[in-house]
Amino acid sequence: MNLFETLASIKMESRHTLTQRRRTGCRLRRHNRWVRALCLLFLVPQSAYGHEGNRHERCLTTNKEAVCLTPACIHSASTIIYNMNASVDPCEDFYNFACGGFVARMTIPDDYATVSPFTITQEKLLTQLRAVLEEPVSPTEPNAYKILKKYYALCMDTATIDKNVLSVMTGMLSSFGGWPVLENDWMAENFDWKETMYRFRKAGMPAFSIVYIFPGTNTYNTSQNIMNCDQAKLSLDRRHLVNGFDDKFVQYYYQYLVDLAVMLGANKTTAVKEMEESVKFEVALTKITLATEDRRNATALTNIMTLAEAQDRFPVIPWVEYLENMVDDPSINITLAEEVDIGVPNFLTDLDGLLKLTSKRTLANYIMSQFVYTMVPFTSTQMRSRRLKYIQHFKGTSQMNPRWRECTEQASKELPIASGSLYVQKYFSDEAKRGAETMVNYLKDEFLHMLQTSKWMDDATRKKAVKKALKMSSQIGYPEEYLDDAKIDGVYENLNVDTNDYLTLTLNIERVISDKSYKELRMLMNKTDWTQQSSVTVVNAYYNPIENGIELPAGILQGVFFDHQRPNYLNFGSIGFAIGHEITHGFDDMGRQYDENGALSDWWEEHTANQFLKHAQCIIDQFNNYTSPITNQQINGINTQGENIADNGGIRKAYLAYQNWVKDKGVEPKLPGLQYTPEQLFWISMANTWCVKEREEYLIQEILTDSHPPSDIRVLGLVSNSEYFSKDFHCKSNSKMNPAHKCQVW
Repeated sequence: MNLFETLASIKMESRHTLTQRRRTGCRLRRHNRWVRALCLLFLVPQSAYGHEGNRHERCLTTNKEAVCLTPACIHSASTIIYNMNASVDPCEDFYNFACGGFVARMTIPDDYATVSPFTITQEKLLTQLRAVLEEPVSPTEPNAYKILKKYYALCMDTATIDKNVLSVMTGMLSSFGGWPVLENDWMAENFDWKETMYRFRKAGMPAFSIVYIFPGTNTYNTSQNIMNCDQAKLSLDRRHLVNGFDDKFVQYYYQYLVDLAVMLGANKTTAVKEMEESVKFEVALTKITLATEDRRNATALTNIMTLAEAQDRFPVIPWVEYLENMVDDPSINITLAEEVDIGVPNFLTDLDGLLKLTSKRTLANYIMSQFVYTMVPFTSTQMRSRRLKYIQHFKGTSQMNPRWRECTEQASKELPIASGSLYVQKYFSDEAKRGAETMVNYLKDEFLHMLQTSKWMDDATRKKAVKKALKMSSQIGYPEEYLDDAKIDGVYENLNVDTNDYLTLTLNIERVISDKSYKELRMLMNKTDWTQQSSVTVVNAYYNPIENGIELPAGILQGVFFDHQRPNYLNFGSIGFAIGHEITHGFDDMGRQYDENGALSDWWEEHTANQFLKHAQCIIDQFNNYTSPITNQQINGINTQGENIADNGGIRKAYLAYQNWVKDKGVEPKLPGLQYTPEQLFWISMANTWCVKEREEYLIQEILTDSHPPSDIRVLGLVSNSEYFSKDFHCKSNSKMNPAHKCQVW
């Protein structure tokens, strides 16, 4: 994802050190110091253990049960004990049982809104990346690495940024047509919002504050690209903006814009008045956009027509002229016969009326305020400090990120291929990649078995579902091209780096990204384009419906998520669950609308489609009945249904896939100091990946805006739907984690 996170799949609104090598045959005495430490920690007498060898280096036995005593197993056991609250009945509150210790013991740093295995692993990754970014530039290293290090260095040079920011920002604003709130002599007759959008595009600035037009995949024919048109992207979440100034967060937003204008030279009285009109316009613009819960039907968001038809129906945009300026490539001829996919036709109809009622000054103030709002992270210490004060209302953070972290993170976002290549060559283990690939195969096999035995699917739909599952691709770790210096350099061959200004270089990078995207308009869609894969330096996993593929970046194949040296019941519970989750996304309420080629297609027989909706409604109703115990907010079952379907299907497939792995490889040893079975540890491992401590301000926004439910409810929801969990923990009927009524889609 780049700076502006302009997702090509907007219609979906759907993205370390090497692990220790095993030393087989080593003697028990090599583990004596580990055993002693463990005995002290768990108060287990050392003499209770015998010893025998297995795939985990060395196991000890207690009551004829094997116990793993490798460093990886000892570390895993200590992490589980640290995280859990063993006094809680797992059948009554499994999240608190598995994560209560983590929540009680963890302290949130002032610059963090939340602490979890995701943030901890990401911090470790960024620390590693920082180390290589701060190494001196070598004359022999790839040019891409030199660019990356220069970008990082410019970001770190806050003294120069602070010194030049006013002239750089006001110069850019002037080149775009001027920000009226700053200029006493601003001339309305010289302003045209479309011309400003064209200038944004040439400068590398995304032009989406009025309408969002971008190149993407033709959802009915995924071998072709097409221009897409969607509603405006907003700076503040729609759920706040629709309430206008009655919403306190809209007031915070307004005050922030006023202060930014004043910092750039505006008169305070003028800024107060004109930013109020600007925000009022944005509120009106928001009210003609489609709500998130109404954007789950991809067919309704796909309306392909020629520019001639679009010009007749939506004259608010001069279609040929607008697309010519967005493409900005004389080799690509745009005519009235060109097709465009319009996501929300009613938005364009209503936009026409809104613009006619809005003064040019207000419109210009709004557009330029959005530019400034977006650019603040790349500006002065003063402006970023004001941003912190604004963000504090949403996240509760009271301190800015350390500059090194800010710059490392930004470098990896803006130059993901260079940073990813540098990272994997320095830190990533191929053993992790191979291990994850094996797990993916087990998960896919189990998902296929589930499809073939599903009782509510008809045979015709089942065959198509199996075909889609078989064709689903997987990208694990990183593309092999990341190891080819020449290919990495080729990605940045058109980038102008002849500047020592951080903001200017950022926009130059964005310009290259945009140019490449628009140049592909006339090319056949390449679903295996390695340059389009997600950043490998993020701790996350993805499913892309257009590509019908899952991605597991290198960043998540470490820490509590994956370690090839520990028992696989832990790995299947953590990264296995993530794999199953992403596979299931291909068959959730949105993913199921796409066929095996990623094309939008109604491939479901009516009866089976109705059965799916019935099962999905069970999930919706279940999560609608959850309320956060911290904020007292109700969970939105509609907005979170895709993630909840993926969670429930993913954990089921991970569990059964592990059972198949055991049949192939044999029963694994227990962890030291813990009396839980491998199956119980599978569930604990799953929950441990979702242990989180977060500020209340952040949680409020998460529940309001995120497509995922909060972690505690996420864990409770999925285990309460699993008969396997209840069996493994011997939960009584109608205990909280074993209700009589359970929901299951996949």
